[in-house]
Amino acid sequence: MISSGVSSGIAQSFAQFTVIHSTVTIIKPFSLLAKVYDTIFADVEYDEWAEFILQYLEKAGFNLEPTKVRVLDLACGTASSSAPYLERGFKVVGVDMSK
Repeated sequence: MISSGVSSGIAQSFAQFTVIHSTVTIIKPFSLLAKVYDTIFADVEYDEWAEFILQYLEKAGFNLEPTKVRVLDLACGTASSSAPYLERGFKVVGVDMSK
């Protein structure tokens, strides 16, 4: 439980907070990169990387039957890294903040 002294101190801190600008612009640097990502990373062997990961997981004892496995590709960009898993029959969900 928060003591009343700490609680009032927090309230005072919030009371002293002032807004300097009425609008905030959030720059998403990877949104800019998304436009040229595939060109920059054209030489990356995503298929070899996917094969490495799948072999590693198999050696660790994971059952990698594509109909029973889902792949979550975080920060997937243009989904180039997801494609090898799709081609092998895995269900893939890609999440990225860039546009």
